[in-house]
Amino acid sequence: MGVLKPFQLLEINIISAQDLEPMSKKMKTYATVWVHPTRKLTTAVDIEGGNNPTWNDKFVFRVDEEFLRQDTSAVQIEIHCGHWFKDSLVGSVRVLVGNLIPPPLGHTIIIILIILACALLHFRYVVHLGDLKGY
Repeated sequence: MGVLKPFQLLEINIISAQDLEPMSKKMKTYATVWVHPTRKLTTAVDIEGGNNPTWNDKFVFRVDEEFLRQDTSAVQIEIHCGHWFKDSLVGSVRVLVGNLIPPPLGHTIIIILIILACALLHFRYVVHLGDLKGY
């Protein structure tokens, strides 16, 4: 049995999006978020918000210290519009984690609200850093 590497918790709160391109008269939108393509998580479907959906869904990802240190580590978010046969991609954004998380100061929790220009997607993240050494 292998030894588990130390990990941190990265909490992502997908709040809302604004001014999405209308894909249909009654948009049924949801967001998919991931830090690794094999572990994608999805919000509830917003059936009332139209091109200004609100989800306010939280997701927690386990990430190792190496993930937090790498320049290419990112959170990927896609917004989809549900249809009968196949859902359509409305937009996506890739946020580099290194641009969001300053070097830790011991035990800390970071809470930041980010407003992204891509379809004005609002999300908040919390990362429980614990003891990151050499970061």
